[in-house]
Amino acid sequence: MHFAIGCPIGLILIPDITQKMLTQQLRELEEDGIIIRTVYNQVPPKVVYEMSELGKSLNSILDQMGEWGEQYINRREWKSACCTPN
Repeated sequence: MHFAIGCPIGLILIPDITQKMLTQQLRELEEDGIIIRTVYNQVPPKVVYEMSELGKSLNSILDQMGEWGEQYINRREWKSACCTPN
């Protein structure tokens, strides 16, 4: 199962997450006050998650972690491309 999360820059894809793990993580984030869960009483059921003010205060930290991760991946890809024997 894949899950997409909306964010200011678009959608973030979370590959290979189980429904159980996704539900557990969302519940923990809600209990910690990081996200807000809104349930709409309609058919089909609709649930919307959004960042709380506390969650929004993490944006700059999460952006920095994302940038670091991209640099790390690029560095590993470069090392593997240039340092592996033919």
